[in-house]
Amino acid sequence: MAKVLLTVVSVLVLGVTGLAWAKLGGLNNGLSTADVLDNGAGGDQPMDGSVDILLVGMDSRTDAQGHQLDPALLDRLHAGDNQGEGNTDTMILVHIPNGGGQAVGLSLPRDSLVNIPGYGKGKLNSAYTNAKDNAARRLKAQGITDPAQVEVQSNQAGAKELIQTVENFTGITIDHYAQVNLVGFY
Repeated sequence: MAKVLLTVVSVLVLGVTGLAWAKLGGLNNGLSTADVLDNGAGGDQPMDGSVDILLVGMDSRTDAQGHQLDPALLDRLHAGDNQGEGNTDTMILVHIPNGGGQAVGLSLPRDSLVNIPGYGKGKLNSAYTNAKDNAARRLKAQGITDPAQVEVQSNQAGAKELIQTVENFTGITIDHYAQVNLVGFY
């Protein structure tokens, strides 16, 4: 009887573990990744071993693959017209100290006047848009005609510029970057 009970418990544990693994894989399937950190994968660890994450909310009407979002979905979200596309509306710098201390989130005001490398003084949220727009023009001049490819690559250029601008503005090295669009936020 003990062997049967042990077998049943083992099968249940294996089943629950498999189900959890499948669910986690399903969550990751909806994510797109790109290496936008110039300091390598995850960056060099600061002296204190902390982790700093830049979280960005975009007013974007495209998905991570550069395709236009479904107009019916945008209507359901009452997203309005396309005037703000590409703006970084929300920026939060999350600092997780070494040793498991309490994480701190700092909202970075998008209208802060900062020095944007290569562009001079401007509002913090324009760092992304300036680099994205310039990259899109450069990619099109190179003969890239697929709008989705231009969108993805120019978004990566925008993210890199924003990260560099935030690092220069705060003096903090960004270790991780996460970005959500209008639908991802919803």
